[in-house]
Amino acid sequence: MKKSNLIVEDESDKYIFEAIIRHIRKEDSLEVIPEIDTEIEYIIKSDESNVEKPNGLIDALQNLTEGFSKQHITRVGIIRDIDYNTLESRLLLVNNAIRGAYKIISGELKNVNQLTTIELIDKDTQREYKIDFACHFVSLNGSGEIENILKAIKCKPSPIADCIDEHLPNCLIPSNQELKDKDLVKLWLNHYQRYDTLPKNKRKSPFTEINHIMKNRTDLFDFDNNLKELIELKSFLRMMSE
Repeated sequence: MKKSNLIVEDESDKYIFEAIIRHIRKEDSLEVIPEIDTEIEYIIKSDESNVEKPNGLIDALQNLTEGFSKQHITRVGIIRDIDYNTLESRLLLVNNAIRGAYKIISGELKNVNQLTTIELIDKDTQREYKIDFACHFVSLNGSGEIENILKAIKCKPSPIADCIDEHLPNCLIPSNQELKDKDLVKLWLNHYQRYDTLPKNKRKSPFTEINHIMKNRTDLFDFDNNLKELIELKSFLRMMSE
C-alpha cells in the first residue's frame, strides 16, 4: 500500500504527529519517520545552524530510496519547527537537504504547504524518480515549535506548570543562568502532564513517557481546537494523505 512519508525532527515529534494523524483518521495513508531517533544520533547529526548541510535530514531522505524503487513512496513531507528562524532559511535548509540526498534533475520547494514534483536520481543506483515533496514549518505566532501548540491547546487545569513557567526565569537571575524559551515550554509540558494531571502514584514511567501520553492520554489536548496554526498543520497532513 502506498503511503506518504513524513519526516519529523525526532522520535518525540513522531509520537506527537502520529497522535494528530490518528485524530484526523489518516493513519492508513501517512507514515511518520524521525529524522533522528536516538540521543547519540542527535548529538552527532543535529545542528540547527547547519543550513548548508543538514546531515540528519539528508540521511533520512536517503533512506527513502528503497521505498521509491518499490513504488511504496510517491510523496514526501518534511515537517520542522520554525523555532526562531525565518521561512526563507528553513526553505533553504530543506532544499539543501534534498540536494544533498539526491542528484536533482529539476524542481525545488519554493513555498510551504505546496506539493512540488522533483525529478531526482538516487546517487547509489543512478535510478531516476519523480517524487512529490512538500514541507510545513510548525510555529505559534510566527515562532516556536510543536510543544508551543500543545501548550496552547491544553484542556486541563495547569496551576503547577503555569506557576513554574512564570517564576522560574526570575529564580535563575541571581545565579546568572538562563533557559531558552524552547527549554521552558518543554519543562511546562513535563510539569503539566506529570504533576498537574497525574496522581502521585502514577508520576513515573510509563505514564510520563511521550509515546504513552500520545497514545493513552490525548485527553490532555484539544486536537479540535480552532487555533490557526493547528488548523494549518492538519490541512497539510490531509493534503499529504490525498
